[in-house]
Amino acid sequence: MARPADAHRPAAVAIRPAGDTIAVSAWGDGAAWAVEQAPELLGRGDDWDGFDVSGHAFLAAARHRQPGLRLLRTNTVVAMLVPAIMEQKVTSRQAWGAWRYLLRRYGTPAPGPAPEGLVVPPTADEWARIPSWEWHRAGIEPGRSATVMRAVRVAPALERTLTLGRGGSVVSARLQSIPGIGKWTAAETAQRSTATPIRRASRTSTSPRWSGGR
Repeated sequence: MARPADAHRPAAVAIRPAGDTIAVSAWGDGAAWAVEQAPELLGRGDDWDGFDVSGHAFLAAARHRQPGLRLLRTNTVVAMLVPAIMEQKVTSRQAWGAWRYLLRRYGTPAPGPAPEGLVVPPTADEWARIPSWEWHRAGIEPGRSATVMRAVRVAPALERTLTLGRGGSVVSARLQSIPGIGKWTAAETAQRSTATPIRRASRTSTSPRWSGGR
């Protein structure tokens, strides 16, 4: 049985089909936790009951084409929240450029026989130690970097929201209690960490795709 603390230890995971099952291998101090969590990472527990797409032709077609599609649950909150904050108010290219810069400088090499260049993102404590000028060099302005700092300072409390399951509005409210985190960032984080579905109003736009607001 993996210990809860193992969720914050590095691990590299290889997932591959093996006939009618899935084979999972992992390396590193967090390997036991990663293997134990693999079923939820692959979508176990995602419930499609009550998901009615009959009134939306595009969604109905997508559901028909991908009947096995499931929302993953990473069971890590801060690790999902930090990139979601980076995605605020900028394009996807800008957000992932910043993420790549900081990971290359402050991430650690993935354990085991991982592909060259694969790194483990910083822990909450490691994010907190990144100096302000590095956030600037990454293209993250003081508002977003300050939000990350506020979030990582309460990392244990954020991780405890995982006990709420797919907590929906409760998880969202707790995330939004941190200044700088709004509905969009909370929804993105909850989807990635707990497999909570995102409900968005549709809109039509001819502008470039933006990664979000707050």
